[in-house]
Amino acid sequence: MFVEIHGDKVSLLSCPFCGEDELLSIEEARPPDEGLFVECESCQSQGPLCESMFNAAMTWNDRRTPTSDSSPTV
Repeated sequence: MFVEIHGDKVSLLSCPFCGEDELLSIEEARPPDEGLFVECESCQSQGPLCESMFNAAMTWNDRRTPTSDSSPTV
């Protein structure tokens, strides 16, 4: 799916939880000054709050997988 941000088309990856790729939107937090996030309208999962539409899209698309080096030591 693509969203338009300042005249540029930015691709959003499908939802990592349900796989939906069409029902994604960038929403404004309430109260509005708290930020923006991507939401899957199919399963209601949400990305983290961000300061801009571009950052919300990039954060949603960031699918890092943990490495064995990043596990906490006990």
